[in-house]
Order: sequence, then structure tokens, then C-alpha cells
Amino acid sequence: LRLEPSRPEIAAAMGSLGTDPDLLDHAARRLAARLLGALADPAEARALLGPGRPARLHLPLPAGTPLGAAAPSRLVATLPLTEAAEPDALAARLAGLAAAGIAAELDGLDAGALDLLEITALPPTLLRLHWSPAMAGPGPRAALRRVDPARLVLAGGGGEAALSFALALSIGLVEVPA
Repeated sequence: LRLEPSRPEIAAAMGSLGTDPDLLDHAARRLAARLLGALADPAEARALLGPGRPARLHLPLPAGTPLGAAAPSRLVATLPLTEAAEPDALAARLAGLAAAGIAAELDGLDAGALDLLEITALPPTLLRLHWSPAMAGPGPRAALRRVDPARLVLAGGGGEAALSFALALSIGLVEVPA
């Protein structure tokens, strides 16, 4: 399950203040921190998610989001791929998340990114792929074959071509639009 607060809706709720990117980033961090707190409380989590618990709960956690003392189990922090541009800062962030019991995924891998970077140099997190027909090309396929398919999450993969692609590469985590 993926909880992804809408930045445009946050901005709209902030009125004219929502046009300031720094204030919008701050609001997104505060909302993520409040969601973390709510999800750590069983009663609030039940109210948000309904009965039962998802196998994994993916939540964007902007840099600087306070983690608090109790993180919900099976939480996966969604981090933008751009954070990999600073390997030392990313390693420190991943260590902090791990200390809080939070797994991580890097989001933003598309066919173009796969052509430009060495995927095996990325930290051992989940990797969220953004489906497009170009993803099925030889370059992206070759890059993805060098990674354990258990680390891969295919987003936007509801169509037949995307599902065939996921099956061919043994990608077991496929997100489809609700």
C-alpha cells in the first residue's frame, strides 16, 4: 500500500502560502511526520488503513522529516533518486531509517535513468521503477537483470505490456492505479 500525500492538494490547502516552495517542503515534512505518528498508534492506524495491515506501507519521507520514537512496522520510506547524488548523506539517512526500523526505497528510476547510471552502485534498497514502453528496451532490461528482482517495484504497471515486462524480469511487486 502506498500513501502519497498530494503536493498540489497541500499547496491548495495552504492558500497563497502554498506557492512558496520552502513552505510547501516544510508542510510536506510535517504531514509525513504526523502520518508516521498516526501510523505508529494502532487505533489511529486502523482508522487510516482499515482493519488488517498491509504487507508493506510505502510513505514518502522528505529529508528532515522527524522520525519519532515509534515507527510503524513494515514501513518503507520512499526517497527520491536525487538523494543518491550525495552518497555519504544518503548512507547516513539510510542508517537513521534502519535504526528506526524503517526500510527504504529509491523512487524515480525510469528508462533514461537506467541508461545513465550504474544500478548496482545504488544502495541495497528497494528500487521503484516508473513504467513506460522504453523500459522494455535492451538497455534498461540489461541494467535491471543485474539487480535482484526482489528489490524492484514497478509503478504504473497496470497494462498488458508492463505486466509482461514484470513477469519476464521476475518483478513481483507491481503497482497498478486504484
